[in-house]
Amino acid sequence: MTTSNELLIGAWGWSGEWSGSGGCSGYYSDEMPEDWQLCYYSNLHRAVLLPEEVWRKADADVVGQWLEDTDPEFVFVPAVGAVVLDEIAGGGSSDWPAMAQLQQQIGCLLAMPTARQLQQPQWLKPLRAGRALCIQLPETIAGDISSRSRALEQICQAGASVLWDTRTEPKPEACGDWLIAIADTQEASNQRTIIEQLGQWMSDDDRHAVLLFTGEQAPQAAEQARTLAELMGI
Repeated sequence: MTTSNELLIGAWGWSGEWSGSGGCSGYYSDEMPEDWQLCYYSNLHRAVLLPEEVWRKADADVVGQWLEDTDPEFVFVPAVGAVVLDEIAGGGSSDWPAMAQLQQQIGCLLAMPTARQLQQPQWLKPLRAGRALCIQLPETIAGDISSRSRALEQICQAGASVLWDTRTEPKPEACGDWLIAIADTQEASNQRTIIEQLGQWMSDDDRHAVLLFTGEQAPQAAEQARTLAELMGI
C-alpha cells in the first residue's frame, strides 16, 4: 500500500451491480468479462470502496483474485455497516478473513453507524485498533448541531476522521489521519476546489485522503479528477 500522501482517487465500487446509481454504466465494453473489470479499473484508478456485503461474502479465492488483479499500491476502502458494528459491540471479532488477506492494501475502513450506534460506540475502540478509520455520520446526527458536536468530539478523541460529503458540506473536519471524501460532480472547476481542500488537509501532519465518486459516470469523473490532481501536484 502507498505510504506517500498522494491524493487517491477512485469510485464507490468498480462493479455496476453494486456501485449504486448506475455508477459504472457504460464504463466497460460489452465484450469485457465481468472478472476482468477490477483489473481494468485498477489500471486507471488508485482506490475503490469495497461494500460490506461484497467483502463479507468473499472467500479466499475471490480475495486472492482481487490481489492478483491489482498492484501493491492500489488501495481498498472496506465499508463496515450497522450489522457488523453491532457484532463488534457485542464482543464479536473485528478481524475477518477477507480483511486479513487484504490487509496490506487496505488504506482505511469506512464505518457507517446508525445514530444509536454512534451514541453507544462500543465498537469504536476495537475497530479503530491498529487501523485507520473514517466515520460516516448518520443524517439525523449530521444535521443537528449539538449532536454533531458531541459526535465529532468522541470521534476525534478516538483518532478517527469524519467522512466529508462534498455534496452537502463546505469543508472537511480536521481530525483523523485518513480522510474519505465523496463527490458526484463532473465539473472541472468544482473538482479543482475539492482537490485543493483535500491537498490542504493532507499537508497537515502528513495525512492521507481518498476521493471517491458516486453517481452516473463515477469512474469517468474519477479519471478527470485524477488528471486534475496530477496537474495540481496533489
